[in-house]
Amino acid sequence: IDQCPGASLGKRPSQTKKKKKKRRQSKTVEAVDGGSDLFSPKKRLEPCSEDESSDIDDPGASLGKRPSQTKKKKKKRRRKEDSPRQLKQQAWAYPSLKPLAAWTRDLCQRVDQFAHWAETAQPPNLFWLSGFTFPNGFLTAVLQSAARQHNISIDTLSWEFIVSTVDDSNLLYPPKDGVFVRGLYLEGAGWDKKNSCLVEAEPMQMVCPIPTIHFKPVENRKKMAKSMYLCPCYYFPVRSGGAGRASFVVGVELKSGAVTQDHWIKRGTALLMSLDN
Repeated sequence: IDQCPGASLGKRPSQTKKKKKKRRQSKTVEAVDGGSDLFSPKKRLEPCSEDESSDIDDPGASLGKRPSQTKKKKKKRRRKEDSPRQLKQQAWAYPSLKPLAAWTRDLCQRVDQFAHWAETAQPPNLFWLSGFTFPNGFLTAVLQSAARQHNISIDTLSWEFIVSTVDDSNLLYPPKDGVFVRGLYLEGAGWDKKNSCLVEAEPMQMVCPIPTIHFKPVENRKKMAKSMYLCPCYYFPVRSGGAGRASFVVGVELKSGAVTQDHWIKRGTALLMSLDN
């Protein structure tokens, strides 16, 4: 009875405890918000800015936490949501997964290819297909030029792929029909240069370069043989695409070798135009 002052006045002890809790909560709110002037009826409340409203609405403010702690947590969440790969694709001129140093070298090589093409006024013998921002447009242009040269419809043309068995230094002249394409990488398999077919990749080898491929336009081409594997070619390693753009470019027919094409389908074998390193 002596410890509870409200007992002598006929009040319940629970009521006094509730009042004490309310006083403590009001003190914590004043400590966080800078005093009780904000809640006084004499002063008119002005609209808060975004930063101030986020601090007031923050659930951590009622617990006596500093607003700076909540801001740090929000920054960490934003960093986790925006991955560096997405930022690179959104900010740079063309989609790429390379770090800054590798991307700078890649950009210089692209500029050199088009600068040499402009100076000589002649197309190069070997086209670096990865240097084109939109390679599908380049391949369509090759089909159009072949259709005009032979006076045929472009709808009747399709690709025939011939993998070169000689070094690039021996390819001194461009082909009569089509183009030579270099700089592609094979993922999920290896390449046998002697037999010109797919083989198992070497241990600890994820990607291997493939020799120059002759993209040759052919009219009314027959169906693909069973000994061939239709290998998909992607613009970058993320096969699903990114930055609002699809990654698939074209399907390249390669010899499956001693195994069937189902073996390479299960392996996920594909051609890549660029890497992430």
